[in-house]
Amino acid sequence: MNKNDMQSQIGRKIWYGFAITLSVLVILVSVAGVIGTWITGNSMSAATTQVLLVVEGTADNLSVIIDGIDMKVAGLEETSFAIRDATDQLSQNVTDKGLVLTLLPEERESKLVSQAQELQQNINAVGNTLRAGLELYQSIDSLPFISLPRPEQQTVDQLEQNIAEIQDSVQEVVLVIQAFRDGVSDNINKVTGLLEGITTRLTGTRKTLEQLNTRLQALQDLAAGMQSKVTLVFTSLSAVVSILLVWVIYTQVEIIRSYAQRWKSLENATVEVLPVKEAIGADSPDITDQEVEVTDVSD
Repeated sequence: MNKNDMQSQIGRKIWYGFAITLSVLVILVSVAGVIGTWITGNSMSAATTQVLLVVEGTADNLSVIIDGIDMKVAGLEETSFAIRDATDQLSQNVTDKGLVLTLLPEERESKLVSQAQELQQNINAVGNTLRAGLELYQSIDSLPFISLPRPEQQTVDQLEQNIAEIQDSVQEVVLVIQAFRDGVSDNINKVTGLLEGITTRLTGTRKTLEQLNTRLQALQDLAAGMQSKVTLVFTSLSAVVSILLVWVIYTQVEIIRSYAQRWKSLENATVEVLPVKEAIGADSPDITDQEVEVTDVSD
């Protein structure tokens, strides 16, 4: 074996060693990747499920709040209807003071006022909670592959404005009824117009609350449905990634086996050449690594 062949062999061994080392590193990284994929998948599955539970619970709590507000609106609406019926009857006989006391007792006015005030206090108290709920709703709706009925913009602001207007109208109704009872004014028909406006706003408020409740129910159902799918999704993703990494490991093992065989072939070639050189060099020290020609001498 001459000097050039020896250098070529050493260069090949260095390359084979580098390739084998690199493949071993890829295998180690891939094994760590398989383990990390399942750990990460399980962690993300648990975290996502927890978030969905929070979303479902928040939607349920907001729905309960809206139901409570709707009940108060319904009570105020009922009282408003009762006063309106009474004013319709009084408009036929505005001079009968006994009828006024019977149909429009002060307790009924006080009830109307207290209901309106309580409703406004409730709206003011839960306004920020409702806004946070709508922001959560919009955040979930913005996720890929999720489509929810979009709530109208400024829904809570509109609710607060309606309740404030109802409160103002109720105060005006009380003043008109009080003036009528004291005999300062006989324009009881004005109360009817005010109550019609209150009824219209109450109807609109209940409609808005119903729409909010429907959308929150949709969000709650979505969160509950996604909880059963999250584990399956992350498990499937982990399995796919693991299969890809296992394939990478397999290819690197084949590469290592291939280069190991080449390395072994080089070693075998070296072992075969050295004995021949030693046998020739024992009697002919001046013989180099040049090719030895053997001439067949015939008789």
